[in-house]
Amino acid sequence: MVEHARALLGTTGASHVAIHAPSTAVAMNEAERAAYVTRDGILKLLSDDEVGRVSNSETKHEMAAGEEYVDLADLGRGVQRAGNAKMEMADLLPRKSVREETWRRIVEELTAAQVAPELVAV
Repeated sequence: MVEHARALLGTTGASHVAIHAPSTAVAMNEAERAAYVTRDGILKLLSDDEVGRVSNSETKHEMAAGEEYVDLADLGRGVQRAGNAKMEMADLLPRKSVREETWRRIVEELTAAQVAPELVAV
């Protein structure tokens, strides 16, 4: 089950960068590449147990108002809080699904990803 969950969560595109033809990889802009790498890095932080909990949370159809989460499809928005409206859970990584140490490392990964483009531009 954990292997199946990792396979589902791992379809973020990061793993696909290496298997695309060179012309596709060249066409990918830096922002897309950075998002893929960051998403892949975040998913690698999860333990097998956490992968299972995240997979189970995807079967829900809502989070409680105020719950923190990261949208793996929109990492640029960083850590977000759920509102009262129902949300599509497929790409969401709820804070309550991971250990506190893992959440801290996820936030660090997001922060580093936001700083890196500025360093490249200098």
